[in-house]
Amino acid sequence: MAKRSKSSATGKAQKRKLARDMTPGEFMELAFMRSRAWNQPSAEPLQKRSIDPVLGPLRWDGSFWAGSAKAPALGTKVALRVAADLDDPEEPTEHQRAAYAAVAPRVATLRPQVEKLIVSHYNAVKENYRDGVLMTPARIARQVPDLKKPADIWRLLSKPAIHVPYAKRKGPKLVMIDFDCTWDDEHGVRVVIRDGRATRVTTQDDEHA
Repeated sequence: MAKRSKSSATGKAQKRKLARDMTPGEFMELAFMRSRAWNQPSAEPLQKRSIDPVLGPLRWDGSFWAGSAKAPALGTKVALRVAADLDDPEEPTEHQRAAYAAVAPRVATLRPQVEKLIVSHYNAVKENYRDGVLMTPARIARQVPDLKKPADIWRLLSKPAIHVPYAKRKGPKLVMIDFDCTWDDEHGVRVVIRDGRATRVTTQDDEHA
């Protein structure tokens, strides 16, 4: 029968002593940390660059996939952001690809819907932004003016970005078009495209469809 080494026996004795000295709460926390392997690195780190068959060249920036959208009706070099499950990041899903493919080629036909929704939203909220303490007549004329015609709204908007929210299972095909705007430089505006139709306007921090 093999003899146990002195160092092995000493190590086990130290572990038993450590366990006796720990409070029940500390012992439970240690067991939880070991069971979850909380400090173990991912076995397969996400690739930082990818050539997607539908979304094109993408790069992982740590929180979403970034690229350029093929939507000429919105201008050249339209930013594309494809969200991921941050608890388990992976490449874009088939449902995200389908949502993007259903919208990007049709942006030209969606533009009148987008314009109408943003104009309606702007007219509903503009007085709230004009009431600010620092809103002088000159600033109001520049940032929150009256619109002479609906198309004037585009002068108050930045270049857009297309945002594809994370979706793995079947459901509505969702794509969001984001703009920075003169009247709300903190939150901007977001137009929700649901199953190929522009349905509502919200702010860029609103992930709900």
